[in-house]
Amino acid sequence: MSELRPDRCPICGGPNDCGMAAGKSDCWCASVKISAEALEKLPEGARGKVCVCRSCGEGTAADDRNEDTNPMREP
Repeated sequence: MSELRPDRCPICGGPNDCGMAAGKSDCWCASVKISAEALEKLPEGARGKVCVCRSCGEGTAADDRNEDTNPMREP
């Protein structure tokens, strides 16, 4: 996937249900841990820019030792 879209998951291309892209003040991803597997699959330049979808984000259990696993936060 070459073009990042705020309403699409950068991993699978499906809808990501991003609250921020929909004009809301928050997003579902702000209250969950995104799996380490999903973070590894993020294309270069996507981290901190677009949300993954719930399916991709829940791909595997997040590493409990890594508390900051939200892709919308800059590293």
